[in-house]
Amino acid sequence: MDAESPDLVRAVLEIFPGSDVVVPPMREYQRTACRRLVDAQDAGAKRVMLVSCCGSGKSRMLAEIARYRMNQGRRVGWFAHRVELLEQAREELSALGVFPEVLSIQSKTRPELDYLIQDEVHHFASDEWRKIFDCYPDVEVASGTATPARADGRGLHTIADRMVIAARVSEMVEQGFLVPLRIERPNKIMPPNTLNARPVDAYLEMASGRSALVYSANLKAAQEHCDEFLAAGIEAKVLSGTTPKEERKRIIEDLRSGALRVCVSVSVLTEGTNLPRVSCILLARTVGSVMLFDQIVMRGMRLFPGKEDCLLVDLTGASYIHGHPNEERLYSLDGTGVRRGTETDLIADPGTSCRVCGAPTEPGTACGECGTEPKALVVPKVSPSPFVKYAFMRRQNEEEKLAWLKKQVQTQRAKGYKQGWVFYRFQTVYGERLSSELYRKAQ
Repeated sequence: MDAESPDLVRAVLEIFPGSDVVVPPMREYQRTACRRLVDAQDAGAKRVMLVSCCGSGKSRMLAEIARYRMNQGRRVGWFAHRVELLEQAREELSALGVFPEVLSIQSKTRPELDYLIQDEVHHFASDEWRKIFDCYPDVEVASGTATPARADGRGLHTIADRMVIAARVSEMVEQGFLVPLRIERPNKIMPPNTLNARPVDAYLEMASGRSALVYSANLKAAQEHCDEFLAAGIEAKVLSGTTPKEERKRIIEDLRSGALRVCVSVSVLTEGTNLPRVSCILLARTVGSVMLFDQIVMRGMRLFPGKEDCLLVDLTGASYIHGHPNEERLYSLDGTGVRRGTETDLIADPGTSCRVCGAPTEPGTACGECGTEPKALVVPKVSPSPFVKYAFMRRQNEEEKLAWLKKQVQTQRAKGYKQGWVFYRFQTVYGERLSSELYRKAQ
């Protein structure tokens, strides 16, 4: 799209009057989400969370909300959850012509503010963040995240009282803002600590030449995986939380430029890093949550020239548990986390969609996208077995039996039946012969 088109720029200004900086036009779902958030706050909601999937321009939406509030004369503070993200935030906001006060929760200074922005808000539900609220107890807050849940299970209801859903993965793919995801996986969930293939072998077979991220379980496994790639003549490096800052920066730059083909990650590159060249994810570890699964997989779904799709090579079978990012995800602020939707939530008409990749299919035919065969219709087999009654009355005690028997005697006399009718009824119901003593008690 032409960023200088008057019509497109006007679309931004209509939503955010007073902006005089020419910036790339907002997408329709971005404008809609921003308006919904602003309307919610103008109607009385104090803290509103913007939920939008990776690659949807979440920071851009928050920046435009900041611009809008600043044009209203508000003193806006933009909070990052780590000090090292401050400069990145300033650069991105400056490029959009937005200049709020950029702070971290560790910042010593607390300037006068009457509106707060929180990016990656799922990192903020902590005791440390509560101190920020203590400093600014009555201000409105706009926050953003792709995954409204914390790994420790603590709810986000303490920092947001309402959610606005901006964009889901399936919508982004359909509109061409993310590339589609293909998944290759074992025919079952693998046992713990087991892969169905070496990452390098799977890469050479299915993804040779692609820019790839390998997610390993630990540093020892990562180094072994990296050595295997190097032995196959493929440039690869390990990146972990212990990697020195400058080396980490070089690895990411080389990955972005294409100088590095494969990066083997240990507990990093799960969020916040834009690597559009990457088109293959090799998952060589188990994943405990839908939230983390989506964060990892979507590293490879951003747009890039010549990139047609992203390939997930699932070496553990995690996708059997967490599904496909295109599937419906259920969100909550109460600590239940991001959940995979039920089968009813996912597909309105299961007979016309592939159960693996979600592509349209004809009933009874293999998927044209991933080749998945339809589930066979199984007719239950017959195993002859006699019927038995649900004989709940046989559990009655003597008093209960006597009460029932008295009613039967009354019926027998009222209708003029013979005494044998009572004995027959008793044996049919209780499966035992009626004693003369019990019969006399019922007289």
